[in-house]
Amino acid sequence: MGQEMDWRGEFYRHDPKLPLDAEEKLLKSDERLDRWRVEFTGMHEHRVPAVLTRPRVAARPPVALILHGVTGSKEAPYVRAASRGLLGGGFATIAIDSPYHGDRARSDRDMRFHNFTSYTNRNAAVQSALDCMRAIDYAQSRDDLDGERLGFVGFSQGAIVGTAFCAHDERVKAVALVVGGGNFLRMYPPAKNPAARARAERIAQTIDPVHHVARIAPRPLLMINATRDELIPRRCAEDLFDAARSPKEILWHEATHSGLPAEAFRTVRAFLLREAAGIDPDQEGLDR
Repeated sequence: MGQEMDWRGEFYRHDPKLPLDAEEKLLKSDERLDRWRVEFTGMHEHRVPAVLTRPRVAARPPVALILHGVTGSKEAPYVRAASRGLLGGGFATIAIDSPYHGDRARSDRDMRFHNFTSYTNRNAAVQSALDCMRAIDYAQSRDDLDGERLGFVGFSQGAIVGTAFCAHDERVKAVALVVGGGNFLRMYPPAKNPAARARAERIAQTIDPVHHVARIAPRPLLMINATRDELIPRRCAEDLFDAARSPKEILWHEATHSGLPAEAFRTVRAFLLREAAGIDPDQEGLDR
């Protein structure tokens, strides 16, 4: 008998040589940076909108992929704040719109596709992870980016679906999950409808990050969570951290889900500089 198949991983396989057919529009260019709106072909014929921002401090800067949370987009204020901080550290950043968000919004679909309520949600969560893989394909197709020094930061739902993405794409060198968690079935009350509960359990087996996070190791994992988070219970964050393997670290801030202090963003930048880019975050010349 051969090795048992990783059936969860089969959901997250992609074709890196699929033509990207990338379209790029320059949005801004000055002495500090260039910014483009980008659109490329993802898996299942999806077109994935993104914003690429590249600093002019290096010929081939490292790359950080940023994934927003529910109701957010590639242009969400916290995404742009993270991008600014990373740009100050010399990173180029790519932020994409997840399915049903931003330029991909649909009024007939649930943005909260991390919920275990339908197979449509499950497929959107998987699609979001595949879109991230294609974003890396795009980064590695460009001569002006260092596609080998790659980091990831995901916020909320972006941390939830980003866990599986990073677990199954070893090109990501370091992973920062901000206000994420796992083992979300504990949030579901006992279903009056046994069929609905059984469906939720099957969906959770595929997309709940607690089933994927261990595969991130031996790459380093940083989790940042909020003690007064009104959306992600502390136990769900702790369950995800417990399921992860070393090297790992979790930091708690006295904050609400959307109220993390600037210190949290600085911590993410220092972590990705050190672990993904191989740069001392305390060296001179970096924007503070």
